[in-house]
Amino acid sequence: MKIAIDISQIAYEGTGVANYMRNLVIALVKNDKKNDYLFFGYSLRKKHLIDKFLTDIKSINSRLEIRSFPLPQSAADFIWNRKHIFPLELLLGSVDIYHSSDWIQIPARAKKITTVHDLVIYKYPEYSAKRIIETQKRRMNRVSAECKIILADSVSTRNDLVEVLHLPQNSIKVVYPGVHEIFKKFSRNSVSKILSKYRIRRPYFLFIGANDPRKNLKRVVAAFKKLKYSVQLVIIGLSEKIASRSNIKVINNIVGSDLPALYSGASIFIYPSLYEGFGLPVIEAMKCGCPVITSNRGSLKEVSGNSAYIVDPESEEAIINALVKVWTDNILRKKLIKKGYQNANRFNWSTSAKKIIQIYEELYEK
Repeated sequence: MKIAIDISQIAYEGTGVANYMRNLVIALVKNDKKNDYLFFGYSLRKKHLIDKFLTDIKSINSRLEIRSFPLPQSAADFIWNRKHIFPLELLLGSVDIYHSSDWIQIPARAKKITTVHDLVIYKYPEYSAKRIIETQKRRMNRVSAECKIILADSVSTRNDLVEVLHLPQNSIKVVYPGVHEIFKKFSRNSVSKILSKYRIRRPYFLFIGANDPRKNLKRVVAAFKKLKYSVQLVIIGLSEKIASRSNIKVINNIVGSDLPALYSGASIFIYPSLYEGFGLPVIEAMKCGCPVITSNRGSLKEVSGNSAYIVDPESEEAIINALVKVWTDNILRKKLIKKGYQNANRFNWSTSAKKIIQIYEELYEK
């Protein structure tokens, strides 16, 4: 069986979809010695990032086929989402399975499968740019009509697909993403080196993902400002202005390999998002031994598995109470850390890849 996978989202380094695709491809290559894979991608300005990843993958398994094309995403949207012309086979030749990207649905004779991470554009359109909403809706119209199988990151996303797009539940397979192996508890000395690099002082609470209003940064900052404790709030990924304060540290960019140490050193990871299709940072923090406060929205309660302190994300008072409780109650902190480790073990890329390989084979046999 020959499987073609669109890895174009790799070009958007640091995003959830890029990390998902990168880790999935590596896990597939390591766990599937039977089927043949063709990985391909397209971009104009970021084609070099796709080429580098494809070259790295080829070094793991020289049997892999790899292709890249100098085509901007806007042109790909016009050709394949809008006009829906120029089938996959003219680009790549014959394949048995086509696993499409998070952005483009190419017409193909092959059996089609795709991954849907969330339905933000339908449920919370106010959090997305108009161009993104229009492109994603065009793609999802094609997906609804053509894909035999949809992979959902969570039961919550599966339920959204059924409720919002009226897709048959039996066509949606829930496969949780894994957690990269770099996420683990770092030693105190290793953490101290990274904290010194970014000029972070202990103790601190950690917040990640401020480049999106649904991450709920404004309420987190408002709640934090009302605390009377001598603790710092570290914010990673800022895009909106936050009033300068000595106890609020903003880091716009970090080296990805430094993130586990920042989780490991944090006293609390606060992630009261208004909506998530999965919420990977919650699991990353748990893997690093950091107690987590998260919300009861989207997939977050499902993914946290009763191992986090759950709050109503629209209640500033609830966020304040959670921070106070987790910060002052050592028994609760130890309980959350222990249960967090146990919960995080549910999410493994090797297990996820094996499930997806089985789904590929079942689809092919049909």
